[in-house]
Amino acid sequence: MIPEPADRVLLRRRLMRRGQDLAMKLSELLAGKDAARLVASLGVDTVGARPEDILRRALDDNEQLRRWLDQADPRYGACAICGQDFTIDELREVPWADRCRAHAGTAVAAH
Repeated sequence: MIPEPADRVLLRRRLMRRGQDLAMKLSELLAGKDAARLVASLGVDTVGARPEDILRRALDDNEQLRRWLDQADPRYGACAICGQDFTIDELREVPWADRCRAHAGTAVAAH
C-alpha cells in the first residue's frame, strides 16, 4: 500500500521522530546509561543480543522504512513476513510497523 501524499508527510515525520529517539537512546547507552531501561522501552525481544546491537538494528530498520516510504516502495506498509498491507489507520498508529498482527512475534530477516 502506498499512502497518499498527505499521509506520507505525516508518516515520514513520525518515522524521523522515532529515528531521532532511537539515536538518542543509543547515544545514552554508549554514555553508560541504563541499558535495560533503554532497550525495554522499544518493546522488542532482546534475548541473546547486546543492547547496542538492538538499538542499532532498530535504527537501521526505521531508516529503511523511511527510505521505502520516500521512494513509494510497496514494501513500506506491508508485513515483511506475508506481504499483507496495513491499513492507513494502522500506519498512522505505528508507522514503523513491519509485521502484521498474525506475525507480530515472528522474526524478520534482514532488509
